[in-house]
Amino acid sequence: ADLGCGSAERLIRLANKSESFIGIGIDISPQALSLAREAISAEGLGGQVSVLEGDAKSLTHRPEFDQVALVSTFMMGHDLWPRDAFTDSLTKLGAAFPNAQHLILCDTYRCDDDVYDSELPVFTLAFETAHAIMNQRIPSLREWIEVFEDSGWQLADLIDFTLPPFTALLQLTRETPVPSRHQSASQEDARERCG
Repeated sequence: ADLGCGSAERLIRLANKSESFIGIGIDISPQALSLAREAISAEGLGGQVSVLEGDAKSLTHRPEFDQVALVSTFMMGHDLWPRDAFTDSLTKLGAAFPNAQHLILCDTYRCDDDVYDSELPVFTLAFETAHAIMNQRIPSLREWIEVFEDSGWQLADLIDFTLPPFTALLQLTRETPVPSRHQSASQEDARERCG
């Protein structure tokens, strides 16, 4: 299941790579879902990919969610903050997808204030400024990591990216996490860069 699927591009790409792939896209925008349905139909993937309207902040269980093993969200998790609202959303996701053992969350993060200097990339400054205008604070990497334990999910892996800057892919699980080759180095480097 892909939360904030937009035009379902990620799901379509995965379905085109594997005939056994089944994906559900969820988005709050009827216009985006209309584009997604057109694209799915054009690719002949109606048997593999479906989309439905829903708000990631308040998803509830549907029978089709029972088959979902992995939930993903790309660059929209920060929209679920502040912390209490994000924790509540993750808890609801766990209930909505009872058999999903993995959650992939890829999002940007804010560096602690004492790290800011004139070398910050334009993308970072523009992204954080735009969200500040909307009265939305981007969480730091430390805040991302700390919030998971309160929601029933555990951090299993973290991959820190430099492009776009200050972006991390976080793999969460409801199983006992197994550290990977990326985790310790990436977490240490990210903490060193951003407190």
